[in-house]
Amino acid sequence: MDALSGLTDDQMALVMCLGAFFGCGIIMSLSYYIGTDGRQDEELRILMETQQDQSEESHQKAA
Repeated sequence: MDALSGLTDDQMALVMCLGAFFGCGIIMSLSYYIGTDGRQDEELRILMETQQDQSEESHQKAA
């Protein structure tokens, strides 16, 4: 905290704005992975894996 007490008001405002910017970015990335977009990506990946498994089984049956 001693390093922050030596800053001018303008410098302190810049540091706080940068902190808020990075804080918002972290919250935004967390909300993407927790929210519906992240779930849709996971569901799509599961569906693609299921389709690949089914196509492999059909190739084995044909042989």
